[in-house]
Amino acid sequence: WRDIDTTQQASWPEVHSRLSQLYGESLFPHYVQLYYALAAPISPDNLEEKLAITADSLLFSPVDRLVFKYPALLALAGRQDEAQQMLQLAILAYPARVPAALRQIRLLADKYPEIRTLEAPLEKAEAAAKQPPGFNAGAAPQTPPSPVSGNR
Repeated sequence: WRDIDTTQQASWPEVHSRLSQLYGESLFPHYVQLYYALAAPISPDNLEEKLAITADSLLFSPVDRLVFKYPALLALAGRQDEAQQMLQLAILAYPARVPAALRQIRLLADKYPEIRTLEAPLEKAEAAAKQPPGFNAGAAPQTPPSPVSGNR
């Protein structure tokens, strides 16, 4: 999710084939899975495989790009409730990555409308991050208890 455009990746079938072979030969298969999960484009092809490998990779190494990618894959699969839950966890874990994730979701939503449902929570998180510390829109102002009145 940094500055990598996962919507345009060259020769994915070849990469998929090489990674599958490497996975079978590797002494460190979790790293191969992690690389696969990071490199796989967000698209409907091989979606169940991408979901399974991404879920396993998140258990091994919940890196920021993958934590935001997983909800997009879930949304593509029609698993909107899970996508929303995972997105909330991603926002909590990596709030600084929200603007980049929002840009990526907006790009992908043009091609895959199922992903558009992830925009609103990201927009809300981005707006909340711009508020001054301690600011809570719509909340009543808090007055500290007076030491004189005995309200402690």
